[in-house]
Amino acid sequence: MKDKSVILAVDDEPKNTELLEAHLVPQGYEVVRAASGEEALKILSGNQIDLVLLDVMMPRMSGFEVLEKIRADKKTRLIPVVMVTVLKETEDRVKALEAGCDDFISKPFDRHELLVRVKSLLRIKSLHDEVEEAREYAENIINTVREPLIVLDQDLRVVSVGRSFYDFFKVKPEETVGQLIYDLGNKQWDIPKLRELLETILLEKTAFDNYEVEHDFATIGRRVMLLNARQIERGMGKERIILLAIEDITETRRLEAQLQQTQKMEAIATLAGGVAHEYNNALMGILGNIELLSMDLAEDERTDKYFEAMKGSGHRMSRLTDQLLAYARGGKYQPEDLKLDDFVIETLAILKHDLNPAVRKHILRKISHILRPTILRCK
Repeated sequence: MKDKSVILAVDDEPKNTELLEAHLVPQGYEVVRAASGEEALKILSGNQIDLVLLDVMMPRMSGFEVLEKIRADKKTRLIPVVMVTVLKETEDRVKALEAGCDDFISKPFDRHELLVRVKSLLRIKSLHDEVEEAREYAENIINTVREPLIVLDQDLRVVSVGRSFYDFFKVKPEETVGQLIYDLGNKQWDIPKLRELLETILLEKTAFDNYEVEHDFATIGRRVMLLNARQIERGMGKERIILLAIEDITETRRLEAQLQQTQKMEAIATLAGGVAHEYNNALMGILGNIELLSMDLAEDERTDKYFEAMKGSGHRMSRLTDQLLAYARGGKYQPEDLKLDDFVIETLAILKHDLNPAVRKHILRKISHILRPTILRCK
């Protein structure tokens, strides 16, 4: 912050600027002098000036012309300008006001009037500076935040947008600021849920948090977003504004879905492991009893054939349960070769007593052409 307010005194008569300096410096102000409009504009472009005391009648460039250039420049348009003039006509004063003049002092000026008007305008300038600093501070925050931020007026038109919004949604400032939010990106933001939030929910409440919206954007594809909004009152008589923050959670939702799928597969594996374990215990009992039964019975070629068929089927089922257990433990099952003709013959032998002889002969006749060493890969 500066120690002194800096005042630019512009007059082609040195005695006038000397007199202004004599009145202002003892009051703690710093005075910079300019003898022409051109010199004044040059000083303004390179220095921080808080107030301009501008003579109207000057050669080459009049005070009116200087004032118009001051107001046309974004860097200087808010600097208070006091016209120091001998002109008394209303028409001249109206012309000065239309050009952007803030106040008048008539020549010859009264010292007390000069100091009061300067003090008043510098106080207003100080308030303007505070507002401007607050605005720049807010814009820097908006541009620093990683999540896209957008500021809307009460008509839902875009007032300001954070840099991350432009980067993320692939839009340009000239296509954004001043536009109705629903018209952004060739109406990509005309989202029913967003309308509900801004036009219904926000009328009943001053804020909403973590409202999830899913939408397919032409430029960036399908996105899942969390919306947070606040209504901000800017003081008595001023319109409210809406601050809308957007968080992209598309990747988060994808990872969550992936985790849920993994958990489901783990649950299936756990279930499969439990079933396979119980089934394997029962199967071992069956195979064990078949073995004991074959030892107790007298040797008989016909009976032995049935026992072998049962044991073969039992061992195949045992290998299947081993595969289920391997899957449950996160391992990989091993594919095995299967001779289709052997499998068919063994199955028919087991079902021999349940099938009508005519049906059995019909089946054998129909599949006789595949009863050869055909090897199929089991997967």
